[in-house]
Amino acid sequence: MAGELEQKKLFIGALSPETTEESLQSYFAKYGSVEHCNLKMDKFTRRSKCYGFVTFTDDQVVDQVLNEGDHSIDGKTVDAKRATKQKSYDPPKPKKVFVGGVPNDISEEEMKAHFQQFGEIQEVVFPVDPESRKRRGFAFVEFVGDDAVDMACGKSNQTIGSQNTAIEVKPATPRGDRGERGGRGGSKYQTPYVHPLISFCYIIQVN
Repeated sequence: MAGELEQKKLFIGALSPETTEESLQSYFAKYGSVEHCNLKMDKFTRRSKCYGFVTFTDDQVVDQVLNEGDHSIDGKTVDAKRATKQKSYDPPKPKKVFVGGVPNDISEEEMKAHFQQFGEIQEVVFPVDPESRKRRGFAFVEFVGDDAVDMACGKSNQTIGSQNTAIEVKPATPRGDRGERGGRGGSKYQTPYVHPLISFCYIIQVN
């Protein structure tokens, strides 16, 4: 979606592959003082992507350039228009937490009873080993609202069950591009894992 118009910046498209930042700046400098010139390059081939941006010190220069009509640089008619601000993208906050150290005899009702103090619960999942069909000793709790995740992870020294077993609660981190659907036999979330003999922290994927 297009953002707010940049008052002092022009987008220049359809440039010749031969056009350089120097020739681009030199062309537009005749209209007014150029504050910055940026020709976009392919990071692998280092060849021009045939578009760039020119920023002037005076926004009235942009109007002058646009009102003049067609512009030709290095023998090629280019597309000049006012640049738009790109809106920053804030990824959605997670609504799911990873719960480590969960005893295998803990029920879904017990998990809900513990975590509903932080917010309304959408789902509780106990991943199992696909071969043994036994639980893996951790679970995922998904809330309806994302504020519950901060509350659940912010409370220290949490215990669960009749034995008051200590549990670890962290935000669940999506794997990213794989996109499998998590279920009773697996999960699309990464699980923090610390080897008992090594103090380094690794990330393993639960398949």
